[in-house]
Amino acid sequence: MKIGIDLSSIQGPNRYRGIGSVAINILRNLDYNNDDKFIFYIYKDFPTTEVDVEKALNLGQKNYEIRLMEPFKDKKYLPGKLKYVQKAISKIMTMTSYRYGSKKYGDLSDVDAFIQLDQLEPLARLPKESKNYLIVYDLIPYILESDYLWTYRTARANGLNRRAAIKKFVKRLVYAQKIRLNLKKADKILCISKTTEADFKKWFKTPEDKFEVISLGADIPEATSKTACNGDITRYYQTSWGYSIKKIESLKNELFLLFIGGVDNRRKIVDLVTAFNQLRAQGYNIKLALAGDSMNDIDRMDNFETKNAILSSSYFNDIFLLGFVDDSMRNWLYQNTLAFVFPSVYEGVGLPVLEAMNHHAPVITYDNRATREVAKDFPLYASDPLSIVDDVKRLLTMDKKELLSITDKACAHSQKYNWKNTAASIMRIVHK
Repeated sequence: MKIGIDLSSIQGPNRYRGIGSVAINILRNLDYNNDDKFIFYIYKDFPTTEVDVEKALNLGQKNYEIRLMEPFKDKKYLPGKLKYVQKAISKIMTMTSYRYGSKKYGDLSDVDAFIQLDQLEPLARLPKESKNYLIVYDLIPYILESDYLWTYRTARANGLNRRAAIKKFVKRLVYAQKIRLNLKKADKILCISKTTEADFKKWFKTPEDKFEVISLGADIPEATSKTACNGDITRYYQTSWGYSIKKIESLKNELFLLFIGGVDNRRKIVDLVTAFNQLRAQGYNIKLALAGDSMNDIDRMDNFETKNAILSSSYFNDIFLLGFVDDSMRNWLYQNTLAFVFPSVYEGVGLPVLEAMNHHAPVITYDNRATREVAKDFPLYASDPLSIVDDVKRLLTMDKKELLSITDKACAHSQKYNWKNTAASIMRIVHK
């Protein structure tokens, strides 16, 4: 069987996070030793080249082929009001590629199955006997409308004029239509959790027999560790000149709370900072470490509430902004933190919680369906800053043997979620 896979998700800025990270982990764990041949589609003339893709996936001499797609070119719009007509026509043409399948993949007459790893990218225009498989993750921008994709009414309530509100509303419509057309075009829809499956069934009318649930994996410390880390971390300080500088410091022998992730509205980092402030005010000598791509330059942080909470903290000097951390540092942080705190109100699957559990880190997280689905009762579940404070105090007073027993059981549970099983589940569905 020849199986085509769109790899454009690992060519952009999200290569090592979100869909890009999931794609890399799935593709590294595919079985390349059977009779299948994999055809990978990437854009040519991109910074991430064929060689980069091969290295990222550790392909070696495996049974695969890379085919190049033409990159999108910036449009030159007509002058005056004609540009609006041109934009409308362009959007119609884009939606056509979702309805009937995209031609950007070229000749697919020899492809038996096609896997789209990005739910917002179009599926392929295949021969009638071939099948499209779509992996879907969540509907966060659509469901959490007030934080992401606004309706016209929400946009107006937030002070936008009619023209700006219409633009916001159209953006929401386009997002929904891309999802809707992809669901209709797909022969099978692979959901990363039962929570995701339930959300897609609720918000978009789709035949139930199209859906299958696959479980994602959590990174294993031994599989990602490259170099030893002794607790020295790269910390980012803000300067009065409007940019951040790096400084090497150490968290060794320090008690610290840890958050790793993006500054999304659904992740209530403000609540974590508030809990940290209260703990410090009550005399607990604890640090706060915040890691992630957007955690190195607070002036460029696009979440005003989070930015303001960090800057206004009376204990700002004990908040460590770490930015992106490599595998070695990330492993050390997980293995040495007092608790990994993940105050997220909505997740597609809750992988950060599983990953922390896999590293024997005590976990405090907000209770949401997806996290509860995969993590069960192993984390401590909080609902606001006060309950985070209570859970931290509970961990501080817990007997070491009791804590070790809890983290050992949590780790054993999280290891049920691994990328080999994910890849195998996908291929079982494709071969049905």
